[in-house]
Amino acid sequence: MFLRKARFGPIVLATLSVPAALAQSSPAPDSRPLLVPARAFADAFNSHSLALPKGVFLEDAAIIDGFSPFRWSGAGSAGHWYSLLMGVDETPAEHAKRLAAKQHFELGEPRFMQIEKDGAYLVIPGVLTWVENGIAKKQTGQWVLAEKRIGDSWLISAHAWAITGETP
Repeated sequence: MFLRKARFGPIVLATLSVPAALAQSSPAPDSRPLLVPARAFADAFNSHSLALPKGVFLEDAAIIDGFSPFRWSGAGSAGHWYSLLMGVDETPAEHAKRLAAKQHFELGEPRFMQIEKDGAYLVIPGVLTWVENGIAKKQTGQWVLAEKRIGDSWLISAHAWAITGETP
């Protein structure tokens, strides 16, 4: 009886291994085109650009972020959110304070990505660092993006920053 089971063991293991091998060998989608708008945003943010970077967001992008009013949507939403993010819509002193904070946003590699026709969904880890009252601070999070292909380019149609940790 033991010998019979031993003969089927390798067959069963080989059969179970085939789907795993197929799953591992199927090519992952190329993330480079999808990361273009995310990296362009990070570059503009890190250079403390006052203008919303071109070719990054749809005009009516939906945005959820960790500062008031927490949600932006509709025409001009990305521009309004970015102006608040950079302190442009506030006093010159507030903008100077943001510059002095030396904010920096570092993107990781996508943790998840799904593309269907002209739409995409991505989850990208990120680290935001800044200085507040002389103390270095760090916030980790997951940047969740929905993108839409317009011609040959991808644009962010919605995004949310989900804070996963913060250290003083």
